[in-house]
Amino acid sequence: MDEAADRDDAAGPEAKEAEGAADEDSRITTKTQASKARASAWAKRDSMTQHTYTITIEETAPAAEDCAPRKLQFQTVSHDDMLQLAQKAGADNPAALRLLLGVKLLGECILADKENPLFKEFQPHFGAFMRSLKASRQ
Repeated sequence: MDEAADRDDAAGPEAKEAEGAADEDSRITTKTQASKARASAWAKRDSMTQHTYTITIEETAPAAEDCAPRKLQFQTVSHDDMLQLAQKAGADNPAALRLLLGVKLLGECILADKENPLFKEFQPHFGAFMRSLKASRQ
């Protein structure tokens, strides 16, 4: 028999229980540290520069001939510089721009209302999609 096994046997169940409690304390401490790090990251994100945008959607060809073109306009904020991202995505690529705007607008909605059960359930999937998207563009 090796010396470690002899020590474990000699220590008895109390020592094993204490060791298990120490392992559990270590796991809790690690989880607490990770939780604090996430909270710090969110606080940093909240203090980041917010870019404010006006989004305009203008109908250029009305569906009915007797209708005037319609226009929708709203303001939004983003922690990212969406114009810089659009240049990187290819400002002359309409498909890339649609994807970029859609993902950024959805992401900001999820972040702003993260306690909403619908977003809470969707967030892990959205996060995985974003990681895949970013990896495919590098």
